[in-house]
Amino acid sequence: MQEFFGENFANTAFAALELGNYEQCQFVNCNFVNADLSGFVFANCIFKDCDYSLAMLSGCVINDCSFNTCKLQGVDFNKMGKTIFIATFSNCNLRYCNFSDLNLKSMCFENCILIEADFTNSNCENCQFIKCNMQDTHFEFTNLQKADFADSENVLINTGSNKLKGAQFTLHQLPGLLAELGIKIKL
Repeated sequence: MQEFFGENFANTAFAALELGNYEQCQFVNCNFVNADLSGFVFANCIFKDCDYSLAMLSGCVINDCSFNTCKLQGVDFNKMGKTIFIATFSNCNLRYCNFSDLNLKSMCFENCILIEADFTNSNCENCQFIKCNMQDTHFEFTNLQKADFADSENVLINTGSNKLKGAQFTLHQLPGLLAELGIKIKL
């Protein structure tokens, strides 16, 4: 397997990448739509303005990487299996992504579109969901203890099937927490 350290990849299509370990590399404006990234290892990498929509990640490792203004629509992160997955997402489109059954502890999602994303049965303890659009985002049997939903919108969480101790919400998010109880809040 090829080793790549500290390299910059700009305006690169997936076909130009070799299967390998990419450490401290930077990817800018790369197109990996429908790419099969199975077996790739990314450690301490930065991804900016890249499109990873519908990329396949079976056995892929994403360790301490940051994604900035990237499009990752429909990515099934669950297919990574039990590999390392530590990342931050800022200003990313994560619509329809599957994060189910993953350990996402302490991850940060800031100003992201998480519409119809699935976090079923995931560990999101200490996660930060800051200024995210969470319309129809699915949380079921999810550990959301100490998670921060600061200023996120369209937050709808079933309080009976998720662990919420210490989670932080704002007053305007209260209706989304009480919806399944049939309680209506007049603000």
